[in-house]
Amino acid sequence: MSDVYTKIIKILLSEAKDQKEELNDIPDEDVIADGLLLKDKNGFKLEITQIGKSKKTGKKLFKLKGDNYSKIIDYNTLKQNYKRA
Repeated sequence: MSDVYTKIIKILLSEAKDQKEELNDIPDEDVIADGLLLKDKNGFKLEITQIGKSKKTGKKLFKLKGDNYSKIIDYNTLKQNYKRA
């Protein structure tokens, strides 16, 4: 029995190594919550502090805050310019 478990663990570990880059990607829009830590292309860390919807477009908007920095962006901008910290 232990040989079977060992093989399964080796397969799972090899798959996990392949998916390491995907863990840095931004999750789907519906599962993002307040408190998600992000970093931009320059390495600055930001936090999503509020989530709301645009009255004009109906799109979800995310408020990012960092040291002396605050910005409201939509999901497409978030996905293109930021990664998980």
